[in-house]
Amino acid sequence: MNNIDRIHYIQRNIYENARDMIQKPTRPSYQVGDRVRISLRVTDAKVRERLKDHRGKTVVVKYTPDIYTIAEVFPAVNTIAGVRRESYSLISPFGNIAMAGGVVSKFYSNDLLKVQPNETAPTVPTLQDANVLNKTISKIK
Repeated sequence: MNNIDRIHYIQRNIYENARDMIQKPTRPSYQVGDRVRISLRVTDAKVRERLKDHRGKTVVVKYTPDIYTIAEVFPAVNTIAGVRRESYSLISPFGNIAMAGGVVSKFYSNDLLKVQPNETAPTVPTLQDANVLNKTISKIK
């Protein structure tokens, strides 16, 4: 194989890999009304810090015990800087829209875990219990 053949071989591999990446299905998208749990790495700074420090095994509970409902889907948008991913707003179990600092919180599909209709109640009943198990707060008195 001479240099020209090698260059053509490399170019063909790059083209095929790029084509496969474009055609590869992305994460499953959620629809309005789907029930989900939120990753604690998004909502809890101490859990996020542990995961960044490669101490992920110390995080016992990885998703919220509370079940949220998808309220709105914000589609993916092509921008000059690239593609903005599809995002979701959620309704809490109490019927409130999930907000942070007075702004509607948006979550990406990798921050969410779909809850199946036949799923049983979580073994950790509250977020406070999850924080105790993760040792992000001291024991509840």
